[in-house]
Amino acid sequence: TDINTLISPDLDWRKRDNQFGAAFDRERTILAVVEAPTPELTSTASAALAQKLAGDTKNFESIQPLGSGEFFEKNGLLFLPLMLAGAALDPARWLACVAAFLAMGLTASGTYLINDLLDLEADRQHWTKRNRPFAAGLIGIPQAILASVGLLAGGLTLAAVGAGLPVVGLLLLYCFVTLSYSLHLKRVPVLDVTVLASLFTLRLVLGAAA
Repeated sequence: TDINTLISPDLDWRKRDNQFGAAFDRERTILAVVEAPTPELTSTASAALAQKLAGDTKNFESIQPLGSGEFFEKNGLLFLPLMLAGAALDPARWLACVAAFLAMGLTASGTYLINDLLDLEADRQHWTKRNRPFAAGLIGIPQAILASVGLLAGGLTLAAVGAGLPVVGLLLLYCFVTLSYSLHLKRVPVLDVTVLASLFTLRLVLGAAA
C-alpha cells in the first residue's frame, strides 16, 4: 500500500514533491550525491564515478555530471576588477557587473553549443564525450542551433541594456576568438593554449569595462 495516497495532495510539501516527480522520471533517473572532505576530492571522485558508469552502456543510457563546474568559476573573474577598484559598495557598479556576468554566461553558453556542434562527429567516436547530449542524440541539431542563436542574442542584448556598449564589443571579441579556436586554432600547438589563456584576461577586461 502506498501511504502517499493517504496524504492530502493540497499540502505545500506534497505539491512540491509532486512537481519534483513530474520533472524527474524516477523510474529511469538516478541521482547520485558524492561527498568528500574537500571540493577538489569531490570533483575528482565525481569525475571517476561518471567515467566508470559511462562505460556501462547496458545499464545506463546517459551519464550527466551536475554542478556549476569551471564555467561559473571562470566567469567569476568579472568581479575581480570591481573589488580591486574599491567599488565593492557601489550599487551601480554591482548591477553593471552582474549584468555583464549574466551576459557573459549566456554568450559563452551559445559559443559552447556551437563548439559541440562542430565537434559532433569526433565526440561520437570519443569514449566519454559520446555521452554528451548532442553526441548521444538527446538534443537535436535544429534545437541546438536555435538555442545557440537565442543565447547569443540574449547575452548581447543584456550587455547592451545593463552593462554598456564597451561590454558588448568585448563579448563580440570573445565570440570571434572562441569560434576561431573551435574552427582552427585548437589544432595549432602552443597557440591553442595561448588563446585559452587570453580568454581569462578578456574576462578581467570585461569586468573592468562594466
